[in-house]
Amino acid sequence: MVGALHLLLERLPARGARLAGLSAAALPVAVCGIFVFVVGRMVIF
Repeated sequence: MVGALHLLLERLPARGARLAGLSAAALPVAVCGIFVFVVGRMVIF
């Protein structure tokens, strides 16, 4: 049980870093997508 707890705590920072990297990569993509959507709506109307 102690070994499983150590394994979980060892993997936790890697998962947090991966999540931070994923959100840092997803944020500009989301912002660009919203920007393209808004500009496209303005061009259509």
